[in-house]
Amino acid sequence: MKLEIHSFQSALRLKPNSNEKTIMIRISDPGYEKERDAELLYREQYVDVLKVSFHDLTDKQLSSILEREPEAPYQTITKEQAIEILSFIQKCKDCDKVIIHCSAGISRSSAVAIGVTRFLQDKEREKSIRDSDNYIPNETIVDRLIESIGLIKS
Repeated sequence: MKLEIHSFQSALRLKPNSNEKTIMIRISDPGYEKERDAELLYREQYVDVLKVSFHDLTDKQLSSILEREPEAPYQTITKEQAIEILSFIQKCKDCDKVIIHCSAGISRSSAVAIGVTRFLQDKEREKSIRDSDNYIPNETIVDRLIESIGLIKS
């Protein structure tokens, strides 16, 4: 399965290749459902689209925020969301391409892409994402996805 990482803006206008079965994972901040639900120009050409919302925070950053503001409305990716993402990939395993986007296309989407490549056992693609200067993967997201792989494949 091919994989592409995009920003919110580029993903909205992205036209899938008509010769490829393409799916999309859309990541937004909680509370920004308007962004998450913004209409894709070519939605009808995607086999399926998964929408998830979590902040671009590591567990350590979240703990620090919650120490100062116990009621702060922030969240990192949950185990349930990680399972939802990997289950979506499993369900769509016959597709040719997955597009993953977040706001900037730098941290959350690249982290999810690493989790997906690990799930698909594509070490070469994982290495290319990690080695790229274009991405700064959120390691909490990566870890949560990797921890959840065994829960999907069993």
